[in-house]
Amino acid sequence: MEKSKFVSRGGIWVALQAVLLLLILLIPIYTRLMGTESGWGWPLGSIASMIGVMSLVIGVIFIRRAFADLGDNLTPYPQPINRGKLVRHGVYGLVRHPIYTAVILLALGYALVFNSVLTVLGALVLFIFFDSKARREELWLMEKYPDYGNYRKQVKKLLPGIY
Repeated sequence: MEKSKFVSRGGIWVALQAVLLLLILLIPIYTRLMGTESGWGWPLGSIASMIGVMSLVIGVIFIRRAFADLGDNLTPYPQPINRGKLVRHGVYGLVRHPIYTAVILLALGYALVFNSVLTVLGALVLFIFFDSKARREELWLMEKYPDYGNYRKQVKKLLPGIY
């Protein structure tokens, strides 16, 4: 029995990602409605909100740039498209997975703006998830692009210059 295209291209990762992002979006709304989380108070809450706005802005810039740099190589699946090319320019020169980095920044910014400890934890879970997803994706990238190993040695995975 042949695997479906959805499963064989990494669609399960995409589905899990969608569920995780939905949970991250809903946590601060639910906790506010239930009155179970009150934020960090002043001044820590205000500082967190300012950092959150900066994280959101950087995340939006990063994701827009990543989409533009990826161009026709863009796919919702972690497995690269057949006609794709290895992209190393733009934000792909800063990190190997800038879309994941951008989504993590957006989730963290959202959590900080809402002053939601649970959502910050959700953003941490999202980081761990994207790290695992990237690990699988990189196996496919190594198979498809002979130069990916060199690129991997030169450019960090998710955090520019750090990791």
